[in-house]
Amino acid sequence: MAAGQFSMGISKPSSGKERKTLTGVNTHMYCGTEDGDLVYVDWMPQKDQDSGKIQTPKPDYYHGSHDGRIVGLQRSPFFRDILLCVGGWTFSIWKEGVSSGPIFKSSTTKKQLTGGFWSPSRPGVFYISREDGSVDIWDLLEKTHEPSMNQSVSAHAITCIYPFQITQRQHLLAVGDNSGTLHVMEIPWSLRHPTAGEVRE
Repeated sequence: MAAGQFSMGISKPSSGKERKTLTGVNTHMYCGTEDGDLVYVDWMPQKDQDSGKIQTPKPDYYHGSHDGRIVGLQRSPFFRDILLCVGGWTFSIWKEGVSSGPIFKSSTTKKQLTGGFWSPSRPGVFYISREDGSVDIWDLLEKTHEPSMNQSVSAHAITCIYPFQITQRQHLLAVGDNSGTLHVMEIPWSLRHPTAGEVRE
């Protein structure tokens, strides 16, 4: 083969007979619905006792805890059993294994929420985007009844939000709106540097 050339092998898909059941893997997952329900289900197909058919079992539990469709669902990067769920005019925080309901739920906001994202550097901080073009910054070590800060970003509804750690000293927050504009802001030191009270894994 000459320099700069490469070969690409095309393999035949494996047959169904070679499939093996995953072992030692957690097959439970959370998903959100358009009705505002948070559903916890085991997606691994099992044999139904009544019909004998192989099918996905019914959900372990579900909660109708939001007043609009679920638009954001993310596990904490620090605590894998903690989830942020955003839907309608509220957000909630859930702990995997607790089926009675969320461990924290926000009060209803005046504007509909459009998404949410955990901070990549602080376990107690997360960002909630809103349809009025602003972003709520929540720091649970500072306040739990209202956001620590609200930043107006755009005249249009926020459609996407993503915090990113460039270096230890520089963290950015990318915010997209429904007019197709990307806004990039620098996250201040206080929101990127963990405090003494925050526990990290």
